[in-house]
Amino acid sequence: MKLRLIPLFLIGIYATGSLAAPAAGVPAASDKALPVLASVPGTPAAAAAPAPAADRITAVITAELPAPNIDVWTRIRNGFKIPTLESARVETQVAAISRHPESFAKTATRAGMYLYHIVGQVEARGMPMELALLPFVESSFRPNALSSAKASGLWQFIPSTGTTYSLNQNLWKDERRDVVESTRAALDYFQKLYAQFGDWQLALAAYNWGEGNVQKAIDRNAQAGLPTDYSHLRMPLETANYVPRLEAVKRIIQNPSAYGVTLPDIGSEPYFVQVFRDKDIDVKTAARLANMKLDDFKLLNPSFNKPVIVGAHNTAMLIPADNLDEFMENLALWRSNGKRVSAWKTHRFQKGETLADIALGTGMSEEELREVNRIPGNRQVADNSLLLVRADAESPREEIQGGNDFFRLEPVPSVPKIRYRQIRYRVRKGDTLEEIADRLNVTPRSIIVTNRLRNSRLRRGMTLIVTAPVIQRAPDMERVNSERIIYRTARRYRLNAMPRKGAKQSSRRTARSRKASSAKSSCAKSSPRKTVRRKNARSLSN
Repeated sequence: MKLRLIPLFLIGIYATGSLAAPAAGVPAASDKALPVLASVPGTPAAAAAPAPAADRITAVITAELPAPNIDVWTRIRNGFKIPTLESARVETQVAAISRHPESFAKTATRAGMYLYHIVGQVEARGMPMELALLPFVESSFRPNALSSAKASGLWQFIPSTGTTYSLNQNLWKDERRDVVESTRAALDYFQKLYAQFGDWQLALAAYNWGEGNVQKAIDRNAQAGLPTDYSHLRMPLETANYVPRLEAVKRIIQNPSAYGVTLPDIGSEPYFVQVFRDKDIDVKTAARLANMKLDDFKLLNPSFNKPVIVGAHNTAMLIPADNLDEFMENLALWRSNGKRVSAWKTHRFQKGETLADIALGTGMSEEELREVNRIPGNRQVADNSLLLVRADAESPREEIQGGNDFFRLEPVPSVPKIRYRQIRYRVRKGDTLEEIADRLNVTPRSIIVTNRLRNSRLRRGMTLIVTAPVIQRAPDMERVNSERIIYRTARRYRLNAMPRKGAKQSSRRTARSRKASSAKSSCAKSSPRKTVRRKNARSLSN
């Protein structure tokens, strides 16, 4: 396999033809800027010149075989290897797809962003080119596709299989949606399935249904003396239509005009390059520097869950190859003007804090804070958790250290809604920050953040602006409970007290109660014990 090495140097930026993230010691580029797509396979690496440690970026064009000067569709047609499947199901699928040729053409247009890379990877492994068309069936080439079974991405990995094939899934990113990583994982999986079954149609069925289920179906047929190829296995309807649908896509790609389909032109050069950066950069900023619409940038980079791409992960972002030079130039200009490329930082949630406190101190709304951190409205954040917040423009910013366990959520207790009001408080002699915070039912930190104090020291006469909660006596449980206690006490001791709220007593029940009390009283007067005591008293007095 030959790699394309494309040297480029600009404020510590270089390009290489490596498939994966660059390791230590990767040759740097010369100090002469070259067009990123101008080199040809076999171009020698330039002299080493280490990039500045402060801002290191690596642009990568993924590995490929010597690129034939033919378009992607022709390369796909030339690489078909799976035997043609002839069945009524195939004809049904061909008819269903060809009824809507414009829909198929739209899917093919979406595929244009990704097919050059996928085809190159399939060719490099010597695998059947039918596999490059599988996202037509799996996701219609929608990288954000999510099924009811939680399968995600172009190749529709479920979480457990994604983990098995080293696709990271955390709060920062989901590599099941990463175009490069998910393609690598899918082809790894297919190589494993083909090694197990020795048949590509069975491997495709196992990709959809699971290798365990396919193996059981094979064993069942073998025990019954039946053929064990794909067409003779008993399987669910979805899997029974899976390979026929791929066969239908294959037929249309082979002869699109016969089905009224016009395929878009896909050239013979890479559509995108991978750009690795060891410093944080905002998604919006990256799109702007690459002169791309945000939605278009996200179509190439759908794996990022947050508005910031964390440099600690050395995560690659994909940028159109034609936009790479412009991205590098804009980044250099952006940094020379002293602009930040990331406006986010982490905040550790302290005991006694609220999301409203944090939002107020970071210029965010509570709704935005919840949305960025994916905190549902019925959950609250556990103490000592980390949250992603906007960085104060005047404060120093540290790079985010990404981790999987970013924050923990706890159920929110049922409490009344809280309103807030702004208070102007003039500091008096002897006041401390803690006393003021306690008096106004806020945290000391919220006062520091709101008033931009350097520390907790206060000066007499200074005015503090405090956003304090307005205490609302929602369904007053303390008062209701006290009424119940009074009512029970009254019943026990026959006190003249109001019954609890909502208690109803009919006149008949009241009369019955009085009658019972009267009978009890007369009984007590004629008690034998008291009669004996009276007699004894009389005898003693006599």
